[in-house]
Parts: sequence; C-alpha cells; structure tokens
Amino acid sequence: MINDQKLVEKSYDQIAEEYLRRFRLDSDANKHTLKYLKLLIKLLPQNSKILDLGCGAGIPATKILAPFHEVIGVDISEKQIQLARKNTPEAKFIKADMLEIDFPVNSFDAIVSLYAIIHVPRKYHRELLEKIWKMLKPGGYFLATMGATDLKEAKEENWLGVPMYWSHFNRKKNTTMLEEVGFEILKAKVEIEKELNEKARHLYVLARKSST
Repeated sequence: MINDQKLVEKSYDQIAEEYLRRFRLDSDANKHTLKYLKLLIKLLPQNSKILDLGCGAGIPATKILAPFHEVIGVDISEKQIQLARKNTPEAKFIKADMLEIDFPVNSFDAIVSLYAIIHVPRKYHRELLEKIWKMLKPGGYFLATMGATDLKEAKEENWLGVPMYWSHFNRKKNTTMLEEVGFEILKAKVEIEKELNEKARHLYVLARKSST
C-alpha cells in the first residue's frame, strides 16, 4: 500500500464517526451528491449490480442505492466499513484499497466513487479509471466526484483533527482521461458546495461505457 494511502486509512479510522456526523445524509454538503445520484437511479433498471468505491460509512450513496439494487461497498478504512455495515445492512462491504481491488471484467451495471479518488495519488488515476472501465458492463455507468483544479499533492496536518492527503487533476485533464479510456461523458460540471465552513469545488462526472 502506498504511504499516502496509509495516511488516509489511518486518519479516516480516527475520524469516521465525526465525519459521518458532519456529512450526514441531509447535510448541505450532500446537496449536489443527491442530485447526481438521482440522475443515475433514473438510468438504471431495478436490481442493478453497483460498486461503491470509497463508500465511507455507507452514506449517502450506498444507503440510497441499496434498497433497489445489489450494492458492494469498498473502503480503505476499517472503521468506516464497520459503520457502513450498521447504516446499510442490506449491502455487502469489503475493506480494501481501491487501487488493489480487481473484480472480473463486465461485473457491474454502475460504479460510483464520491470524494474518494481525490485521496489517491493522481499518477494512479488513469490506471484506476481503466480498471473501472473494465469492471463495468457494456453500457454501464460511472458516477464520480473528481478534482476541479490542478493539485499534484497536498497534505493538511489538521483536517477534522487529523492529517489528510489529496491529489487530483483539473476538469479538462479529468474529462480528457475519461474519454481516452473509452467513456462517453454524459454530464461533467464543477459544483460549489459548503464543506467544513468553507466553499469547495468538485467536478461531478456521469459517464457511460460504450455498449458495443
């Protein structure tokens, strides 16, 4: 496991409950997330198979999707996985680094990754997107939050009381990568939302794997 990923794992283990309290389902920070999840739900037939990469405590994505679909949540933090199993018992959960998981080709109707890829060193982002593309069934959907600005890497020593790591590309680079991997971008928009008393900008992307 990459050293920066170990930092992310340890820190989320420490702040899992506080993070869930601040980013509860009805929080302002989830306003845009809920909007895009609704878009995805409209596109999916019932009982679709969905992978939630970086599922956290199972809220909001797994919690919203699991009543109607077969959802597998993956998160690097054991504490987050424990909370997710309590919050969304109807889903399945796996404690793992998203860079290391490897489901068979054409496994999922949709893959969701919200506020997670930005914690992975960006030199691995293309490799991760290629893996996501392979795991999706033809015609499958990918919903993600990605970077809106260019940030090679950043570490904050006191983020909710713990150190935290981020790394991402800007909007243009992210959309170009997605298209080069083979995705058709259905929607890509930078949204501004309140996050820990500050305004944060994230790129929301809804994309589709070609059905041919």
